[in-house]
Amino acid sequence: FECRTKDSFQICAKNISFSHRIANESRDVYKADIEITLIKSKIEVSHSISKQSILIDEEATAELKVQNTADISAKNLVATIEIPSNLVLGEVEGCKKLHKKVILADEITPTEIKTCSYKLTGLAAGDFKLKPEIAYFDGVETVNATSAAVQGKVYNRSLKISQLLNKSRFDIGEKFNLTLNIKNTNDEHDLDISIMNLKLPEGLLLIKKPKEFSENNNILTWIGTLAPKEAASFI
Repeated sequence: FECRTKDSFQICAKNISFSHRIANESRDVYKADIEITLIKSKIEVSHSISKQSILIDEEATAELKVQNTADISAKNLVATIEIPSNLVLGEVEGCKKLHKKVILADEITPTEIKTCSYKLTGLAAGDFKLKPEIAYFDGVETVNATSAAVQGKVYNRSLKISQLLNKSRFDIGEKFNLTLNIKNTNDEHDLDISIMNLKLPEGLLLIKKPKEFSENNNILTWIGTLAPKEAASFI
């Protein structure tokens, strides 16, 4: 059988056979069963994020993919993702950003895939949910497409620091100890400390420094990593 597509309809001729001949016109007449099918575009949506657990100031990339699996175009497609208040929206690719929204607006041809990627940065601790709202014209009417929400959490990354002197008062020339306590208060993530400086006041002479520190011009420097809930003390 033979099928052709016209607008939103697929027209198929089946069981084609000779019927009769019109002699005075020298024309043959054939008969067939005609099947007319209404065609609609169909959208499939996938939505993902590179990290579901994000630290404050840490970046993650989310990606929205929209595919037309039908044989006609999906017109007037608009996909909108509202960004929660505890995330900062950064660069987008393949779509547009408007304030706290990511918007993909386009026509999608048959079998075509549109991809929108966008970067997010943790702003404040708390849960977040990213759910695309999608509408398009399927050739007959405007319909909504659904996608499961991407959920995650922003964790607070903090370094707690305290200092302790072994004496509250001391005389000139008298030795005393200073203890520096640090702790990673995060429950799940390591804390990488790229540099921590401790500047000694004028009038103090450093007798002995912690072996983990380097010293330059009365500035003590430490670089390291603290595991979740790990604490360290330096004297």
